[in-house]
Amino acid sequence: MKDATGGAPSDWVAVVLLALGQTFFAGAIVVGRLVHVDMPPVGLMFWRAVVAFLVLMPFIVGRWRREWPLLRAHWKIVLGLGLTQAALGQVPVFLGLHTTTAVNAGLITATQPALIMLLAVVWLRERIGPRQAVGLIAAFAGTIAIVVRGDIAALARLEFSIGDLWVQIGIASWAAYAILVRSMPRTVSPLVIFQSMTLSSAAVLIPLYAVEVWVFDAHLRFDAATVFTVLYFAVLASVLALWFLAVGIRVLGPSRSGMFNYLMPVITVALAAAILGETLERFHLVGFAFITGGVVLATRKPA
Repeated sequence: MKDATGGAPSDWVAVVLLALGQTFFAGAIVVGRLVHVDMPPVGLMFWRAVVAFLVLMPFIVGRWRREWPLLRAHWKIVLGLGLTQAALGQVPVFLGLHTTTAVNAGLITATQPALIMLLAVVWLRERIGPRQAVGLIAAFAGTIAIVVRGDIAALARLEFSIGDLWVQIGIASWAAYAILVRSMPRTVSPLVIFQSMTLSSAAVLIPLYAVEVWVFDAHLRFDAATVFTVLYFAVLASVLALWFLAVGIRVLGPSRSGMFNYLMPVITVALAAAILGETLERFHLVGFAFITGGVVLATRKPA
């Protein structure tokens, strides 16, 4: 994307694109909650992967052919990306939306940066300082506040929303995806990585899709609502959102563009209130304050 003069996008264009990308991601949670009764999660995510692959391929077919040897050499990583992004990521999140609210799910997504740091410590043996440790604990405490609806005694009674736990499992898997994607060679373009991950997502979802249909008798009806939902997830919340984020990162840099991640929970809450009529409770505010403060503390680089 270029500005009116034919050059690189200006900062304000990058800001708009980054905000739109986060809005599309937030909208996916709200749409997922809106259609949860009628659309089984695995079928929805399978067709989202198929359509996204078909939509993007004409634009990157040349790159795909040139970089195919690298993808084939790193097929285990590509398969892992599909597993962590779709089967263990998207499916649990949208399964959780069957029994939790979009507000809860949106706020829980704010824990992803802290989880990425935690997995980097465990998986990559990165060192963590006292400030990062306090931030991780604060973010975890915020999640607990949301899961137990502000009633800490619910932990002792084991009374909490299973949907919130499913969402947290999905967000943890997305954090693992963010760690795993670092193992891909730098010479492979982000769009090709996304395309290969989308293809592997469809592959790993096939057996789950079969179980969903034949064991649980959960069928995805191909009507107008299904087509709209699949197109939203595949085009807006996948291909366009990824492109907008890539442009924003290129213009503003990783640090400045990374701050836009904090918009997603806020936008999710706003959309859930406007479209679904969900309300923001006091425990939401407390949990979000702990999560955001903890993430900022854990991820902020020292001066």
